[in-house]
Amino acid sequence: MNASAPAVSLEFAALNFDCVDPVSLADFWGKVLGRPVSPGAVTGDMAVDATAPASGPD
Repeated sequence: MNASAPAVSLEFAALNFDCVDPVSLADFWGKVLGRPVSPGAVTGDMAVDATAPASGPD
């Protein structure tokens, strides 16, 4: 192992889940992350935005 090797980081823009009840799943993750379900979300296509990823979950 090289002691002077740069640190490795990982970032991603989106994570998708396929599920039977997207409304409940979006509600769950919204509560876990302290974020609201995205405005304009419709049944079958829900999202929870991480609008300020640098701040992390509330």
